Amino acid sequence: TPEHLKAIGKVDIVFAAVDGSWTLDLGGIIEVIGQLQPKIVIPMHYFGENTLNRFLNQMRESHAIERLTASSFVVSRANLPTKPAIKVLLAP
Repeated sequence: TPEHLKAIGKVDIVFAAVDGSWTLDLGGIIEVIGQLQPKIVIPMHYFGENTLNRFLNQMRESHAIERLTASSFVVSRANLPTKPAIKVLLAP
C-alpha cells in the first residue's frame, strides 16, 4: 500500500526471491521492485538458470543486467548506479 511504501522509505538494494513458488510469483516480485524502485536488485532463490532467465527477460528493458564473476561485491552510496541495475552473483 502507499502507506507501507512511505514507511519503508528509499531503498537502494533489494534481494529479490525470484523462484516464484515459495514467496511471490514472478509478476508479484516485479511489481514490488517497481514500487520500491531500488538502485540495485540482487536475484536469489532461483534454483536454476531457467527461473533466473525468466526474471531477467522480464526486467531487461527497465534494468541494466550484470552477471558478476564473484559471489560478492562492495557497494557504497558513492558507487550506486544511476540507472537501476540487476547484479547476478556467481553461485558459491
